[in-house]
Amino acid sequence: MNSGALRAQDLRQVQVVVLPACVALSDSDVAALQHYVHDGGRLLADLPPGSYSAHGKPLSTASLPPALFDGRRGILLGHAAGKADAQALDQALHTLGAAPAWRVRGPDHASPGNVNIVRLRLGNTTIIGVVQGTGDSIEPNLVLHLPQARYLVDLRSNKALGRQTVVPFSLKKGDAAIFAAMPAEPHGLGVRAACTGNTVDVTATMRRNPLQRHVFRLELIPPGSRSPMTCYSRNLEAPAGKLVTAIPLGCDDPAGLWTLTARDALTGQRTQTTFMRAKPARRAASLDGP
Repeated sequence: MNSGALRAQDLRQVQVVVLPACVALSDSDVAALQHYVHDGGRLLADLPPGSYSAHGKPLSTASLPPALFDGRRGILLGHAAGKADAQALDQALHTLGAAPAWRVRGPDHASPGNVNIVRLRLGNTTIIGVVQGTGDSIEPNLVLHLPQARYLVDLRSNKALGRQTVVPFSLKKGDAAIFAAMPAEPHGLGVRAACTGNTVDVTATMRRNPLQRHVFRLELIPPGSRSPMTCYSRNLEAPAGKLVTAIPLGCDDPAGLWTLTARDALTGQRTQTTFMRAKPARRAASLDGP
């Protein structure tokens, strides 16, 4: 920790300050932390903070009073934290009231030391990514704990998991799992398309929709083909489950019956419709004489 880097006003919205190996503290850092705890903050440390001055001089008594680490206002591990302390640190955060609401645990409820969790928001949907490490000490059998029951979809397999608070899953070395957690299950994806000239007008709607934001995948399949044309494929955001857009076609694209497919990226729901593209009118060529 840099001398003078910590200010009391910066900690007003912080629930717990974690001090990993912060043995050297400046007087201003100590004052800021003491003020923070006095105002109701919590501390978690492994080695005794403030055992050295800001310039690395050993102190006979830690400048951050040991009384602050009384198990209620703060917890001191007493030694440098390592992988073996993952469960103890997790329990300390729980005791201090700062346990993560979204967490991954092993089958013995211990915190796996080689797993990273990433959480993103898409409206009122939460996307949770869990990345497994590549070391020899990985735990393949994991459990995702949610703060409350949510409708879950495994985005990598497009498998609906239903309404859950606890989700067991397995990860190999270096693998990742991605889940979408929603307040409720959307239903009734529908799509309409009409072609005028070289433009396809598209409307896609999730009729029974509890979500604030969706992403729809649109793909166009030309007549006589089973594969979509990648140049017309796109992912588009659908606020409140409704998308209105236009897709321009090329002048030399074939006439006939086209297929439009729409897929909801969050739930995997898929639907399709067809539209007729008329044969483009031929332009009359003229050759002016001299």
